[in-house]
Amino acid sequence: MAIYNVAVVLWQWGPVVTPRSKSWYESYFFNQFYGQAAYWLKQSDGDVILDGQVFDWVVDNAPVRDFSARGATSKLIVDLMEGAHGVDLTPYNSIIVVLGLDASVASDGGSCSVTSRHAQHHALIMRAGDPFDFVSHELGHGIVGPPHSFTWNTAFQVSGEAPGGYGHRHCIMSAMAYGWFAEARHSAAPPLGAQLEYQTLGPSINGVTANARGWIDTQNVMLTSGFDGQFEIRARQWMGRDAALAPQGLHLTRPDGNDYVIEFYENSGWDAGLSQPYLIVTQDKGEIADLRYPGKHSGTYLRSIPVGPSSAGGLGAAINLLGPMGVMPIAYDPVRHVLRVRLADKVLSGGVIAVSEGVANQEKVTGSGHVTFKPGERFCVSGDWRFDWIENRQTVTIDATHPLFLPGSSASWAIDGIALDPAKTILALTKTVTVPDPKLLNLTQSSPIEIGYKIEPIPNGSRLTLTNRPQDNNYSVEATVTLSTQVASGSATRTIDFTGRDCRFPPEFQERWSTCMAGFLRRKLHDSQVVVVFDPSLIHKVPPGVEDELAGWLGGLAHRLERGDQEGFELAAAMLRHRLRMPEAKLHIVKRDEGGTFPRMTETMPEIPPAAEFPVVGNVKRGDTAP
Repeated sequence: MAIYNVAVVLWQWGPVVTPRSKSWYESYFFNQFYGQAAYWLKQSDGDVILDGQVFDWVVDNAPVRDFSARGATSKLIVDLMEGAHGVDLTPYNSIIVVLGLDASVASDGGSCSVTSRHAQHHALIMRAGDPFDFVSHELGHGIVGPPHSFTWNTAFQVSGEAPGGYGHRHCIMSAMAYGWFAEARHSAAPPLGAQLEYQTLGPSINGVTANARGWIDTQNVMLTSGFDGQFEIRARQWMGRDAALAPQGLHLTRPDGNDYVIEFYENSGWDAGLSQPYLIVTQDKGEIADLRYPGKHSGTYLRSIPVGPSSAGGLGAAINLLGPMGVMPIAYDPVRHVLRVRLADKVLSGGVIAVSEGVANQEKVTGSGHVTFKPGERFCVSGDWRFDWIENRQTVTIDATHPLFLPGSSASWAIDGIALDPAKTILALTKTVTVPDPKLLNLTQSSPIEIGYKIEPIPNGSRLTLTNRPQDNNYSVEATVTLSTQVASGSATRTIDFTGRDCRFPPEFQERWSTCMAGFLRRKLHDSQVVVVFDPSLIHKVPPGVEDELAGWLGGLAHRLERGDQEGFELAAAMLRHRLRMPEAKLHIVKRDEGGTFPRMTETMPEIPPAAEFPVVGNVKRGDTAP
């Protein structure tokens, strides 16, 4: 982990509408759950921590200013901040200038290099109200280096870049054109989505670039003559690097040295604009992005296809490229967020195993009790409290289908690797279960459990119904289906979580806890030498609506460390994990003086003209007329 240190200078010239506040921009840039920091924390899997300081609005009273060249604008404002305002900009990797200008005032925005008194920096000139993905893209020039991503189709061209530039359908370094792919951008969920600046989010950075920087796990594959194999790929949006899980891509190399990254995007997170999941192939060596920016791993988009229950069989359900090289999705497991693919040095055709799930729950209060928390035993919890014991009988129905599952095809199911006999209805096994505890502890034990099940045929596939026993407490199992069709045999696995028992406290418990927490939560401290980072691989599990509260948690935790209160830090961290029901969540402590090495900005990158955006959401900017 390394801090990418950013100075944000808010600069107003001339009459403008009342601008966003300094605190608003602090959240916009540095909030780890929805700001620009959240975007790069996810893309780098925690390697890049966007942090720094926002300098409050400077009102420039000069009678005449020229903002038509970003290099000159950045140098002007850097010199004024260091001179007239006495700010030392040396420690910052990037200097971002947010211009508050009337719509009639022309300005040039984008990335360039700027020199302060003692250092060289990446600089970004932007206007208040600029699109989110524009800012993410320009920060990318400072974080990953200058190149844009490309498409193979040189008929696609944007002014200021070589043919094919800005053409990758699934990459932030093609913002804001994305090869005219409408699903690349999306608006944030309410309430953020109501704000102009959050109406153009995403997408992720392409797999070639991410793999070259070590931000994703990939499996290396050499495509030799006669090669034909099957692999699992985990969605880029699901968690981070983890050797215990399926890789996030296949790094494929051909004998001629050309290489590719095959990856899988789900329509969630920073790629929620997608109408459905996609299988994507991006080439590194041997394609036009590599010819334009040799050795920079900027990536050339080759092809992507949708993956899901609607995917039809046949040639349209596979990616076939020159070589030949075929990539065919076989089975999609949306709960494990994994796609099984077939890869071969020949033309392929087929279809996808689709897995869907439904859950029914019968809840019952079975008793009550009292528990006492001594002062200091748990963070922000003390006193005597009543609670209820809850039992849940859960029925989970899993459907597995394939477009080519025709008469003569077969299906089989397994739980935790144990084959299920269709003639039976009960599976007995031993599991590690979690036992609910009113002391807010996570207790585990090994126990015998029983799961009721039923297997039955459905059109184009098979159905498995599972039922738990509440007395077996809380546990997870893996249900695996194997469908054998005339085209191929493929498997899909679904993780099922059963919550048989729980303890529930009254609303007053939460109210008392919230009152205590009000004195703990803190805004980010500009002079703090410590940054506490939430586990990037688990941010997707954070419930919506609590992002600002969690940012306060992280600020409060950093404050405890600054004071040398390690015990208070540990108690608060334990309560945070319990509150989120994430006992596995890690909190990373990064010192500001342990910065990493980032590319040096030595050139001015061409910025995509506003007329080339697809689509434009926002105000007129940079002096051009919005389409």
